Amino acid sequence: MNTGFSYAENGKTVSTSPVAGQDVYAFLELFLTRFPKYSKAPFHLAGESYSGTLAPNIAKVIFEANRELSLTQNPNLKHINLASIVIANGLTEPYTQFGSIPEQVCNGPYPVFDPNSRECKKLKLNASICQRLSEGCYKFTSRLTCAPAYMYCYSQIYGILPGKAVFLRHLHLPTV
Repeated sequence: MNTGFSYAENGKTVSTSPVAGQDVYAFLELFLTRFPKYSKAPFHLAGESYSGTLAPNIAKVIFEANRELSLTQNPNLKHINLASIVIANGLTEPYTQFGSIPEQVCNGPYPVFDPNSRECKKLKLNASICQRLSEGCYKFTSRLTCAPAYMYCYSQIYGILPGKAVFLRHLHLPTV
């Protein structure tokens, strides 16, 4: 959260991951036109946390553009040699990921809290609310829907966990 392209002097902003994928692709095309010696090198796309959503969007744009390029042979476009996509600790499916935290920290192989504790009850309630809020993101894909949902999820679920960074790394969940 609070990363990436967040403002522009001309007032235009990027508000969705698919639009960001288009912008990254445009940048890569400009870069490879300016530095053609890199155009044959393998391109590895890597990211963490929200890149679990962003990286697949970028890769999709590159893949589709490469496919279109093979059909049209447009001399103004460069083939991007997409070799791999690496996602570390990615937020790929928020509904399921946020919803699974209570099970992991209360009943998992390394429980953080006693399953009958006040914290576990609160985590289960908050995860349920988080999932309901997250459903709106899947329907509307708008920052106006997603940002409040994820702010709630991060604060009301991760905020309960003690030493949260240690546990989140262990659970392979996105960090705040």
